[in-house]
Amino acid sequence: MALNLYEDADYYSLHEASEYLNKKYNKFVFSNTSLLKQIISFNIPIHIYSYGLTAKADFSLIDGKRDSRKPKWNKWLSTFCMTTGLWLKLSKLDAIQLLMQNQIIANEFDDAVPFVYSNRAKNIKETVNYILKQEATFLNRDDLREEIKIKILENKEFLTSFMDLHRIYLLKNTTDDPFVLHSPKPQSATLQCKELLEDSIYYSEIKIEDITLLKSNLMLLEKYIIGEEVFSSSAIDDFLSIPKHRHPKGKSRAKEHAQLAARAIASHLWRNDKEQQIKIGAMCQHVWNTLYETEHMQQLPDMPISLKDWIKDIAPEYAREAGRPKEM
Repeated sequence: MALNLYEDADYYSLHEASEYLNKKYNKFVFSNTSLLKQIISFNIPIHIYSYGLTAKADFSLIDGKRDSRKPKWNKWLSTFCMTTGLWLKLSKLDAIQLLMQNQIIANEFDDAVPFVYSNRAKNIKETVNYILKQEATFLNRDDLREEIKIKILENKEFLTSFMDLHRIYLLKNTTDDPFVLHSPKPQSATLQCKELLEDSIYYSEIKIEDITLLKSNLMLLEKYIIGEEVFSSSAIDDFLSIPKHRHPKGKSRAKEHAQLAARAIASHLWRNDKEQQIKIGAMCQHVWNTLYETEHMQQLPDMPISLKDWIKDIAPEYAREAGRPKEM
């Protein structure tokens, strides 16, 4: 009876996934850790649940109206996170760090799936496509009121502007709802040197017990493990595309905190750079000077310019262009 319940679920904890495989195939004795090793080996996407927080994402839009539509897309994501929740996808290196250290601190994620579409999609792009198909079917109804039809067509224009999602950040919520304020997920991380970090950024403490497998991903993992399907790394190259700022295997928690602090400082300064003058080189120097006066000093590279790998992926376009840097 338990197997039927597992097979009908839309998502699984590592413990539930291990129990499902162990009971179905008597030759397996998976634990949370050993199953996570298989997940990493086969590059299976894993997620954590987020609720009660504001979501902010970096989008690519087809019509080029990124600046005008980005707030609406962020509101769209945040509405899911504030109501039923979002499944946030971890990077492969985050998965490795969880395996090695049992917990990590993260403030960005690769993709997401709204909780209400757990059994319909594996990422935001599939979610958008599913909604568009459902609304297209609804439009064919003869009894559809005109005002509803207009709203559906407006929503279609909004959704069809979506091209891709690059990463998602979590921000602290400002709602007055006391229940939401006291029960956000995942758990907030305790960080050193808080005065250097952006107040609005939500840093998540993620433990190995927080990992979730969506049903479609568990079924794929099962096929790989029993040999029903042959694993090919080339089939999911996008899952292996890991930004260089991601921490390497075996990186210390102190180094992780230093990198988070560096990125928070740079992000804050670039957001307030109204004249768009701060280039990456100048930012590296400023971040290095700031962190040198803190407990993060021992984690700094010998040369300030070496911080470029820590912050270049969050740099705005103008900061990457050639030109005279702003003196700071």
